[in-house]
Amino acid sequence: MRFASYQGELQPHFAYGALSHGEYAAAHVMHLYDHLSLLRLA
Repeated sequence: MRFASYQGELQPHFAYGALSHGEYAAAHVMHLYDHLSLLRLA
């Protein structure tokens, strides 16, 4: 099941606690951005 269409209850985030669906989506984007910022072009 895809996150965007998930309608069930979300578990609290380990660092941020209870988040809305939109807040969880933003946290995922920030997490992905953090990983992408570590990439360096050769």
